[in-house]
Amino acid sequence: MTGPAGPQVNEPPGQAIQVVPHAAIERAPELSVEAIVERVQKVQEVARQVMQEGHDFGKIPGVEKDVLFKPGAELLALTFRLDPQIAIQERIWHEDGHLTVVCCCTMYHSPTGARLGSGLGVCSTKESKYAWRKGERLCPKCSKPAIRKSNKEPGFYCWAKLDGCGAKFRDNDPSITGQQVGRVPNPDLADCYNTVVKMAAKRAQVAATLIVTCASRIFTQDQEDFVSDEEPEPPPRKPGSGAPVTTPSNISPHLDPDENPGDFNPTQEGDAVYAAAMTKMHKVKDDIMSCGDIDTALLIRAVLGSKAKSSQLTRELQTARETGLLSPDQRKELGSFWQQLNRMLEQKEAALEPGSAADFLGEHGS
Repeated sequence: MTGPAGPQVNEPPGQAIQVVPHAAIERAPELSVEAIVERVQKVQEVARQVMQEGHDFGKIPGVEKDVLFKPGAELLALTFRLDPQIAIQERIWHEDGHLTVVCCCTMYHSPTGARLGSGLGVCSTKESKYAWRKGERLCPKCSKPAIRKSNKEPGFYCWAKLDGCGAKFRDNDPSITGQQVGRVPNPDLADCYNTVVKMAAKRAQVAATLIVTCASRIFTQDQEDFVSDEEPEPPPRKPGSGAPVTTPSNISPHLDPDENPGDFNPTQEGDAVYAAAMTKMHKVKDDIMSCGDIDTALLIRAVLGSKAKSSQLTRELQTARETGLLSPDQRKELGSFWQQLNRMLEQKEAALEPGSAADFLGEHGS
């Protein structure tokens, strides 16, 4: 029954039941200034003493703050005893086969179960690095992407320097001219579905970590939010300059002048090669950051290659360098990014199973 003093409880004989009125339950007080300062300093100390650049966080040219990667977010979660709970809020299937995923990461305090905050992450196959691929002319005879416009006579040829068969084709051959080149829709979108789910979850987790730990003072969101996947525009030409002239200055020293790509614009083709290589390496980076077992790490190593063992990616970069398609800045940036990915993968391999990756690569060449 209820009386003027509040709820009354009939107590069984010999037992005492304590009733705590709702108004008597105190809410947790706000953090003091000292506690806030201590938390910010702890984030800074973890970043300085524990995190490794290129693995837990990284730098982007033109962005003042470092970007926080998923491994770094996991370190902050460990530091503050956070329990990230990730749920897919929405899967949007588009009529053209594209998939958009929205994830929410809710952060709880492990010892108490208190909800501390949340963050959203969205990823879609409509993003440039998933939606598009570089369309190249394939040789009808050997199926290699080595078709070039002849500078010696009208027509096309399959460039032996790119592992082609050397076949020649007429200038109006429909098997060559009918092929779509440049940026083309990705014909294998289904291969990206699992990736976009993982990327949405990762983005949500990083966002929630930054919010809950107040680490946005030091870090910003992950790299894919700032790096454009669009192919760079070629530099503007001077008025009246016309098309580039095929002179010894723009013919690779590794080629016969008659083998030069001719009507192909070296700058545009080099930009396309550069953009395609960067897209592949960003995909490798995403795979490294989400890798959780040594078998997956070994598969990534087979794609990335190493200083001792080549891969398709390293052979493509070597070919682009030897044929003179890349500018010095592009070669330097691709080489630096490749080395960064190697360091990241080496750290992942060592953390998962020290020594096994090296043993595997010693027995199996890529």
